[in-house]
Amino acid sequence: MDLTAVATVGFKGFDDVALTPGERQMIDGLPAGNRRVARARLWARKEALVKALGTGFSDRGPDAVEVLSDHRVTDLLSVGDESLEPLGLVAAVAVVAVGP
Repeated sequence: MDLTAVATVGFKGFDDVALTPGERQMIDGLPAGNRRVARARLWARKEALVKALGTGFSDRGPDAVEVLSDHRVTDLLSVGDESLEPLGLVAAVAVVAVGP
């Protein structure tokens, strides 16, 4: 699981170092007001996935981890009864099968 503050992904150059070409294209197609939350959601998905895989980003950069349609990753919109987005947060969880 990963919890990300939306404010942390707003820096210049984030898309170039953290997103795949397909993810950048998706972000560019959104209204400007929706882009920061979408970036944070993609980042939370990436972090959740590489944590579940047990690799982190040691074997590849975040711009090589495509999560747009990875069915192992699910967005979490709330925790308990608390909605995350009004708090400036997004979260994702990944489940990866291991073993035979």
